[in-house]
Amino acid sequence: MRRLTLLPLAVSLFVNAVAFGQAKLPDTPRHDVTDDYFGTAVVDPYRWLEKTSDPQVAAWMKAQNDYTRKALNSIPGRDGLVERVKSLDNAGSVVYSLQVWGGHYFYLKAEAGSDTRRLYVRDTMTSPERLLVDPEKLTAADGKHFAIDFFQPSLDGKYRGLRPFSGRFRR
Repeated sequence: MRRLTLLPLAVSLFVNAVAFGQAKLPDTPRHDVTDDYFGTAVVDPYRWLEKTSDPQVAAWMKAQNDYTRKALNSIPGRDGLVERVKSLDNAGSVVYSLQVWGGHYFYLKAEAGSDTRRLYVRDTMTSPERLLVDPEKLTAADGKHFAIDFFQPSLDGKYRGLRPFSGRFRR
């Protein structure tokens, strides 16, 4: 019985290996760049790929992307799987960086479908949450975006408003 189970798996893996083994990968040219580090020459044939503003690098990246898209799109049932993962990924809010100070609960929360984390506080575990900082409301007229990557409430939790907030904003 075990052999009957393994046989379809082995055939499937063999067919996939043959199909992808025959695919022609985009060519990656070599352009040797030599650096000298304290008398030791180091040759890097792919350093040229670091210059993303170069049209040749952009063309190579597009060819890689086209190849990858073609390979991924040929997987049977992939579209349904991608949709299922998206539905689960955006199923609910995510809470980050919980800190308890002075009996108050401070945390960052991202709502379903949002990439922006907002800073909230609760006075007790069962009390309603209050929004302290919403980075989206701080977006400047020139379109600069803000995000919270760190926050530190006062040690006793007494200062729970925006004014004494000591955090860093990332642009």
